[in-house]
Amino acid sequence: MTDRQLLAEYAKTAGQDAFAAIVERHSAMVYSVCLRVLGDRHAAEDTVQTTFLILIKKSRSLPPDTVLPGWLYLTAHMAALEMRRSLARSARRQKEAATMDRGPSDELWAEVRPKLDTALASLPSVQRDALVLRYINGKSETEAAQELGCPIKTLHSRVTRGLATLREKLRRAGTAVPSMTLADFLGQRGIETAPAGLNAAVSAVCVGKSAAAPLVVQTVHAALKAMFWMKVKLYAGIAVAVLSLSLPVVAVLRPTPPPVVTMVCATARPVIGQTITVSVDIRHAPRFANWGSYLQFDPSRLQLTAQAAGTFSTFVPDARGLAEINATGQVHLGGYSLTGNAGGDGTLAVLTFKAVAAGATHMTSGGMLLSDSFGNVIQKHGDGNILPELAGPLSITIGGGN
Repeated sequence: MTDRQLLAEYAKTAGQDAFAAIVERHSAMVYSVCLRVLGDRHAAEDTVQTTFLILIKKSRSLPPDTVLPGWLYLTAHMAALEMRRSLARSARRQKEAATMDRGPSDELWAEVRPKLDTALASLPSVQRDALVLRYINGKSETEAAQELGCPIKTLHSRVTRGLATLREKLRRAGTAVPSMTLADFLGQRGIETAPAGLNAAVSAVCVGKSAAAPLVVQTVHAALKAMFWMKVKLYAGIAVAVLSLSLPVVAVLRPTPPPVVTMVCATARPVIGQTITVSVDIRHAPRFANWGSYLQFDPSRLQLTAQAAGTFSTFVPDARGLAEINATGQVHLGGYSLTGNAGGDGTLAVLTFKAVAAGATHMTSGGMLLSDSFGNVIQKHGDGNILPELAGPLSITIGGGN
């Protein structure tokens, strides 16, 4: 079962098997984050319990598209920071007890290690989730892209940007790390072996078979409070930004209409065997954004044979093969609206179809998702499975040929 399926099953039934599977799958990552922040194995084990107790409390309220490894990573980091503060206040913090095999990068790793998680936790969520899945969880490109619900090319972009941003944050913290070395650190040293018995101990506490230590309970409450105030600060920042513009708040926060999508075909009445070209034009697309939509066609009448970029900034073609696209009759369109595209207008893609059967058919476009340059969602118009129309229908009548 996938992470989302396990989380949904637990949220619905509170099933111990589903929760135990989540713990088994992610405890090593959570433990590694806590250990790097705290430097003490016993405190890290307590914080692993804290993290999964928070998951129990939050499981029913998490959005269905939550990337569980990314959420656990950020929660573990926050819980570890709260644990560290608690230990400092009570004067029980111990020196780092971890040992590790020595290699040529040990001195640099020793410098990076205490700074890594603070820098990684501060990345935009889409970049952090991509790095956690690819390097710390060790998922393949295909697996990570499926988990994130994006094409592999988008995953590449997020990983590249994430490594660059992480490297810059470490540089500002006083540690310069080459990109390849940083990737190696995440992949090879980002996970440490969790102590024997940790999974069983965590599950026992979380399902109520044994009592949590008082410090664990204290840290759960502190971490939940910190997560609440993080949201408050985020919304307060948005309100301040709106007020600083001296504009009515309601007017600024009102959802803007989706970009206008227009499909143009110069040959509306082709014959069987004839090739036609459909251009997908965009108007009013926001600048500095990543976005995507869908184009639906009838594969029993038209077969997609090629897809190419238009004049609109950067076009990211559908990562699937033509056979798979034609099997579903749905082609995914995505792109970047960049600084150079001042008006947010242009031709996104040029799609080439071959008429294969006579009769009337039509195309529609819908399901647009807009996100900013950091991957944060700006607008979402519809569901990828529902496809509300943004454009169309573009009507085409295919003749029987000569």
